[in-house]
Amino acid sequence: MKTLLLVGDDKIGRRLIARLQGYEDLQIVLDHSTNLKKVWRLLKKRSISPRLLLKMIWAEYRRPDFQVPGCQAIANNGKLLEIINQQQIGRVYLFRAGLIISPLVIRTGISVLNIHCARIPEYGGLGVVARALKDGAYDQEATMHQVTSRIDEGPVMAVEPYRLDPACSYRENEDRAYDAGIRLLQRELS
Repeated sequence: MKTLLLVGDDKIGRRLIARLQGYEDLQIVLDHSTNLKKVWRLLKKRSISPRLLLKMIWAEYRRPDFQVPGCQAIANNGKLLEIINQQQIGRVYLFRAGLIISPLVIRTGISVLNIHCARIPEYGGLGVVARALKDGAYDQEATMHQVTSRIDEGPVMAVEPYRLDPACSYRENEDRAYDAGIRLLQRELS
């Protein structure tokens, strides 16, 4: 069975890709669905605050980058469906993907699993590391859950525990969360 990994094209996503070299039957595709217009909408809807956005940008800037081999990129569900059908994909994993998976993809019947780097349903959605720190919910877990029509609400299939540290920077805590997600995905792919 061929597996597709849709991963956000940022430094954390490239760190994951660098650690996945040598996995058989794994097709890696970069998610290019996030753009300034989408970020502006998230700010307008107050899904994220300007302060949190600045923390995220600063963390990304300070994080080391990884060189990865060229990967195909997509920006919408139509292209995702095209790859699924052409490559006969049997399972899709999402990691830091901003693409909201459409009902058309879900109805194909293939397994679509999201790696979310906080406990769900309590910490679903965006800005979860900041929310967990604010709430004092330091004992967290990266979760792998089945994608459904509702964001971060599908059944949890596997977890990887980790601990946030309020004495550390936002970037260090975000790295702890996503490193747990990377470990979870590596374990699942092995």
